[in-house]
Order: sequence, then C-alpha cells, then structure tokens
Amino acid sequence: MLAWPAFAAAYGPMYNIGNLGVLDSSWYYQSIQYRIVENARQRNAAAKAADTPPAPSRDAVANLVTRADGPTRTPSRLAAGYPPAGRAQAESTFATLLRSYGDIERRFGIEAGDLGGAAAAFVAGCWMAMHGVDFPDRHFATLVAQMRRVMASQPGFASVPARELREAYEQLAIIGMFMATTQMGLKSRPDEAVAKSSRDAARGYLQQFLKGDVDRLTLGDDGLALR
Repeated sequence: MLAWPAFAAAYGPMYNIGNLGVLDSSWYYQSIQYRIVENARQRNAAAKAADTPPAPSRDAVANLVTRADGPTRTPSRLAAGYPPAGRAQAESTFATLLRSYGDIERRFGIEAGDLGGAAAAFVAGCWMAMHGVDFPDRHFATLVAQMRRVMASQPGFASVPARELREAYEQLAIIGMFMATTQMGLKSRPDEAVAKSSRDAARGYLQQFLKGDVDRLTLGDDGLALR
C-alpha cells in the first residue's frame, strides 16, 4: 500500500473547506532563501564532482530539527484568511492536519519536527494537486534528503530564529497535507471548481517556494530537477 496516497485518501473527504488560495504561504520560508531550483540546475549541469556543491555539515542538518516551545499559533494564522464564519472550522482542520503529519514522519522514519521533511511534504502535496496524480512513495525519501541538503547549505540559515523555523515547519506541513488530502478527496468526489482552485493554488505555492518555472520541473529518483 502506498503510504502517501493511502493516508491522504483516508483524510481527503474532510478537507474541502473553501478557497485554497486564501492560505497565506508567504511567511518565514521565503526569508530562508532555499534556492532549490538553482541548486538543481547546478547539480544537473555539473560534469565533474568538483562542480557539485559541498554537502552541508552534520551540525547544519541537525539544525533543521525544530521543537515546539508552546502552543502552536500556525492553524489560527492560516485560518485568518477565511471569512469569519469559516475560521473555526478551518483552524480545527489545520490543527488536525498538523497532528496527522506526525503519521507521515513516523511512516517514513523522519525525525519529528524536521524542517526538511515538512518542506518535502509541502512539495509532494503541491505536486499532487498541480498534476492531479499520486505521489510515489519511492521518491519521498530522496525528496526529503534534497530539501535537507539545500536548506542546510544556505548562507545565513543558522541565524534564523528557532521560533521562525518552527512556524515554517508547521506551515509547510499543514499546507502540504491540505493539498494532498484535497487532491485525494477529489478522486472520490470530483468537483471541477475545487480541482481548478487546487491546481492554481499549488502552482502558486510552488512558484513562491522554488523561485522558478515550476512547469519545467520533473520529479524522479534524483528528486526535483529542471528539464
């Protein structure tokens, strides 16, 4: 059984709660400057091992693991973009998705709170929604490793406050789960309007996150790459 599609399908019918585009995807992760697309281009164009960016240190990768320092504010902040009548339901949904993301971490052996894992979940969920396809389990571990490597290697990453890293983790996990579960829910209850909203939102989120032409991205055994 495929973990991502099976898990998302179990939750999918719950999460059609309105306009996906109102989610604010502009907080902390943009200030971290991941440059994933640029790194993918460099890696694919390199002809010699010396041209490949050096692997981040073990300490840098360890710094990607975030810890909660109190009750989360992220579900309420994401829900703030919804009309007042729908905010309580949206906040409850986002809180459930954040808790449920822990099942993905356990299933794939990702350390709880790992920002690289949340970034991979975000990309995977948006990829599912944008293309209307399942996300193959065999690519997920590679994508997690790619997200860790790229984020940990960015200048200035170590100076990002721990609280901001935690909120970035929570936001990425929630949106990734939201997009994945919505996509899987559409398989059992098709709705063209929701499908279009999901595709448009996913493309917008990936463009903000990856800083490039997401229509040129491919996903394979080596992770994300430009075609």
